[in-house]
Amino acid sequence: LMTLFFVCAIVFAITYDRVEPDLPERVVLRLNLDHGVSDGRYDDPWRRLRGDEAVKLHDVVSTLATAETDERVVGMAIRLGASRISLAHAQELRESITEFRSRGKFVLAFAQTFGSLGNATMEYYLASSADEVWVQPSGKLSFLGIGFETPYLKDALDKAGVKAEFEQRHEYKSAIELLTHDGMSAPARASLMQVVGSWLDKIVFDIAGDRKIMPETIRQLVDRSPLLATEAQDAKLIDR
Repeated sequence: LMTLFFVCAIVFAITYDRVEPDLPERVVLRLNLDHGVSDGRYDDPWRRLRGDEAVKLHDVVSTLATAETDERVVGMAIRLGASRISLAHAQELRESITEFRSRGKFVLAFAQTFGSLGNATMEYYLASSADEVWVQPSGKLSFLGIGFETPYLKDALDKAGVKAEFEQRHEYKSAIELLTHDGMSAPARASLMQVVGSWLDKIVFDIAGDRKIMPETIRQLVDRSPLLATEAQDAKLIDR
């Protein structure tokens, strides 16, 4: 009797998993990016131990691709502002959102604040691909651009009596400078500035197109940031 009970329970569980929930005729997707975006798998045990609640990039992209052709799905609401999103993730999601919108579906982005204590350029870059961007009246927009911080360990190694010896092929091959220099060399700085400049050019160009603002104006707003919510609305960076 006990064996029969367990067999029936297993059959019920399998059958229950396969039953698709009834969906209404009109569906609005909700995407919460407060914990960021991850390339990892949900079945990764280390991720569970770390308490990583970031959404999986592949799941978001594949869901939007399916929703594009689902007539029941009319739009999507995105919550962000406290997340840390990389440039690569922001660009990947922007492409999916743009394709989703091209099918006549709306996208709204909401944040209590963009960057309460830090830089929210990537979060706003993603949000700007939506039809409308909403922010709490008490919020702000920290649209600060892009920066790099690099630690140099030569002084610490000197104090420990360690001398790092490397061969450097060319002046722009600067990875070893972290151990052999106490600051950034001119070639390394020039190389990083070129990378940062190209990234910022892309971000400014895309936001300018999304918000119907001249790129020069976007750059001026970066220099003025952080902006209060009312200032960001007056500058047409947010809608409500």
